[in-house]
Amino acid sequence: VTTNLVIEEIVSIYHHLYTHRGTSNEHIRALACKMQEKFDKYFKSYNILFAIAAVFDPRFELSYLKYLLGNLDKPDAIVKYEIIESTLHELYAEYKNMHDTDTCNMQRANASTSTIIATEEYKIVSRFGFKTYVNSVSPVVVHTDLDKYLIDPMKEINPTVEFNVLSWWKTNESKYKILAKMARDVFAILVSTVASESAFSILGRVLNDYRCSTTPENVESLICTQSWIGDANNLCE
Repeated sequence: VTTNLVIEEIVSIYHHLYTHRGTSNEHIRALACKMQEKFDKYFKSYNILFAIAAVFDPRFELSYLKYLLGNLDKPDAIVKYEIIESTLHELYAEYKNMHDTDTCNMQRANASTSTIIATEEYKIVSRFGFKTYVNSVSPVVVHTDLDKYLIDPMKEINPTVEFNVLSWWKTNESKYKILAKMARDVFAILVSTVASESAFSILGRVLNDYRCSTTPENVESLICTQSWIGDANNLCE
């Protein structure tokens, strides 16, 4: 699963559990209810960047994210959406600030040292021309990269054609310069997974006493390393 599809997979798991909670089979229903409790526990602490990554998929943007969270049938779904939207704009502001600083430094390095001697005659002509110009133009609404991206029509979804989100951003990098940098960094986050047995087991501990004594930091390192090595081997094949 790539970063932009994580939130969709999470919602899919929720709906599978929700469906089985309504089954007539008591055993399946009991299992689904217990697994739902664990799902809710992990869902509260999921990485918000996974949700932002879904926004960077031009087939989805913010609308699909709002739709997915709305389907979770949870009272805090709208609150989560508002937090994600706010975080997206805050993150964009940080990237824009870095971009503006780099642009300013580049302009200073390339600035010309030539001077323009303005005569009184030039000033009069220039100011008259400026007044005429101001009266002739209409106010221009300036949109940021993020605004333009969210306003632009979403890419049409074709389930029969595999979509490469990285290639799309590479092609549209010149159109959304700052946003493309954000997308590049967000998509660089690797998605690490654990076995469903360890995540949703209701039969007791999967890890033994020795492994349970491992520090959380080491456990996280082992899980991530195993996932990354597996992805690297798949790429080599």
